[in-house]
Amino acid sequence: MISPHSFCLLDNDANNDGDGRKGSDGLKSIGIPDEDFKDIGTGEWNIGDRYCVFGNDFKATMRASFTSYEELEERSQDELGSFKTYFGKNSYPKRLEVDVADEGWQKISEIVEKT
Repeated sequence: MISPHSFCLLDNDANNDGDGRKGSDGLKSIGIPDEDFKDIGTGEWNIGDRYCVFGNDFKATMRASFTSYEELEERSQDELGSFKTYFGKNSYPKRLEVDVADEGWQKISEIVEKT
């Protein structure tokens, strides 16, 4: 049984979960009713009391929500070359500078308040 205090973060990558079933099943597994995540495939951040779904695609959501995300991707390509695929994508969020004007940081603050 999953703890009632679990907070689930889902990528919602349309390439891997086109119909949203994996995401829906993941949310159901921690006891979240269907009606609470009906907007799971809208392309927008979907933040509930116990979950967050990152739009339709994690990278697209990050690019749209954080001003410097795309620059970090490019810099990582220069620094890591072909290893970017394996190491770079996991380091971008850690390397983002806080800018409270970015939608992404506002969403992260909302998530932190819920956890």
